[in-house]
Amino acid sequence: MIRNQVGKYMIKMHYPGVYYRIGKDAKEPLSAGFPNSKKGEQLARDVKEGYFMFVYVAKDKRERKIIGLSRVTGPMRKIGHRRWPYDVPVEMVIGPKYPGVTLKEVGIDVKPKIGDTVFEIDEEKAQEIIEALRRQPDLDDETLQQKRKRYVKYHRDNWR
Repeated sequence: MIRNQVGKYMIKMHYPGVYYRIGKDAKEPLSAGFPNSKKGEQLARDVKEGYFMFVYVAKDKRERKIIGLSRVTGPMRKIGHRRWPYDVPVEMVIGPKYPGVTLKEVGIDVKPKIGDTVFEIDEEKAQEIIEALRRQPDLDDETLQQKRKRYVKYHRDNWR
């Protein structure tokens, strides 16, 4: 696993505001935001259509789990967000799942640090995570609504 490097398979860090961008009633499409820095811009530019990003909810100790797998659907675009202006469109291909899997549960002994946005992983580890996610139930609408209510301060619009 390589910290802050992109590849065909990645684990992408998301704040819990991601819950507003998943589910059949999401008001805006899911995407992967990259930080407002030269490194963030370069990482976003290096992401290619067809790459895969595991959705890792990273803020709250109770969350810190991989809840799904997304596929990159287009190139990076610059948007008017002050914290994450480099945006990569993605679509969910597995999940969202509940309760999700921790890094430890899939044999990854790394604790994400402040400033980490993405981790490149190899295909073997990606397949292990995919299998772990497939064994989980889908995130139901009621639980999704509870998470949105709980994490309203992390909605992307509140960070502009």
